[in-house]
Formats: sequence, structure tokens, C-alpha cells
Amino acid sequence: MTVRAGSLEPVVLVGAGRAGRALAAAFRAAGLPHALVDRVGIVEQHGPPVFSSRADAVQQAPAILVAVRDGQIDVALDELRERDGVRADAVVLQVSGSAEPAARERIAAMGVHYGTFHPLLPLIDPALASFRLQGSVIGIEGDAVARDVAARLAMRLGATTIDIPRAERAAYHAAAVIASNFPVTLAALAEGLLSRIGVDSVAAHRAVRALMAASVENLAAAPRALDALTGPIARGDVATVRAHATALHGTRPYHDVYEVLSRATLALMRERGDDPATVLALETAIDADGLR
Repeated sequence: MTVRAGSLEPVVLVGAGRAGRALAAAFRAAGLPHALVDRVGIVEQHGPPVFSSRADAVQQAPAILVAVRDGQIDVALDELRERDGVRADAVVLQVSGSAEPAARERIAAMGVHYGTFHPLLPLIDPALASFRLQGSVIGIEGDAVARDVAARLAMRLGATTIDIPRAERAAYHAAAVIASNFPVTLAALAEGLLSRIGVDSVAAHRAVRALMAASVENLAAAPRALDALTGPIARGDVATVRAHATALHGTRPYHDVYEVLSRATLALMRERGDDPATVLALETAIDADGLR
């Protein structure tokens, strides 16, 4: 096989952890020829051609996805370059959305097209990867050829893409963490608060799960995130917000989280142009009549 700049097939996935296995399952479901390799050899193959070794796969692959932990990317890229013989006009895409490996410059200097292919969803269960990637968003970055290949890979998986400004990778990834990781923290805090007032832990989890699922449905139907906001702040209910702040006074981290997120919500409402007097009254209520 002759490697052509901008080709897709076959894809080689480097890293047989959760992300690599999930992407391999999604590629298999999409009918995209690929090989999944770890540091030792080939873990699985799907479709032609049949590779004899990891190095054989890397040398033939026009597109390589590096799906290892951030701290291992430099080693993985140097192994592709020094040990496996990656072709000069191949496309190498890191699955990490935040890492800026030093080895990127070394592998790009030999003519490799380098970029990012970062699915904006948790890649935990390979059995669900294909389903979840349908309609998902993938952050891409890199040179023109790398971005083109990343976009076409996303299309094959039924996903759309957004461009990541390389200089803003940290801010991009922070946004992903806020959207993906912190809701889990908030769910755990809500469950903990219900448990503090005597609700059974199983019932608390069920209640929080149902409430958050309904909020996500509202979010999906709204043109902007803030348009899906419900509750006392959304309706300007000063008395209820004051009661919350009073009830949570002295309980950490519940009061801290409630205050920080309430103030952030009000700042967004102010930016949206909501009634300034209502926003100010709600901000005052968060202080719980000076109890802080």
C-alpha cells in the first residue's frame, strides 16, 4: 500500500485502553478498516490489509490515532518515529484534547501531518461508543491535511466537528470538563445533601438521576443553555433563594457550591439582559440576610 496524504484507511489506533478500545469498536461498527495496537503488538484488526506486526501496521497506515494517557503521548510519538517507522506523509492525531506534547514538533519535522481528534464525550464503554458517537461533537486541530482527515473520520462515525484554536487548548478542555465532569460532582453533592436530611441513598440517587435527565432533555430542546434554566433564580424567587442560603449556611461544601453557581448564573442572566433589579435582589438573597 502506498500512503497518500489525506487518506483514511486503514486507521491504526495506538493504545488499547478504554479510549482506544471504544474508538476501535466505533470504527468496526462504521465498517472502517483499522488495527488496534498496544506497545507490544496488534490487539485486534478489522478489514484489509492484514498486518504482520505493530510496525507493519504503522508503516502502512495513512492515519494513526494516539489514544494513550496524556503523560504517555511523548513516548508514544517518539516510538512511532524512532521504532515503528511511521511514514513521512502519514496523519497522526492525538485523542487528547488538552496535551501539548514536545514530541509533536519532532514528529512533524519529519513531514508527518499532526493534529487532534478529541471526542467530546466519555469513552468508557466500547459497547456504547458507536451509539454515543452518533450525533456527538469532536474537537479537531492541526495542519490542513490533519484537520481534513479528522473531519472525515468524524463524519464516518456520524459526528460533527468544532475547531480547537491551538493556543486555547486549555480553555477548550476546561469547557469540556465543566460540561462533562462537574455535573457528576453536582449529582454527588445533591445526593449527599438529600442523605443528610434522611433520604435513603438509593432513593436519593434515583431522584437526582431523574431530575438531571429531565434537565438534559430541556437543554437539548433549548437554543442556548441558559434558556433551559428553571427554578427559583430563573423565576426571580428571592424568598426561596434566601431560604436556601440560610438552610445551607455553615455546611461545606454545599453552601460554597450553591453560592458560586448562583452568582455565576446571575452573572450570565445579567449579560443576557435580565432585569437588573431582580438580579441584584437575588444576589443579596444569596448572602442569607448577612449570615455569611
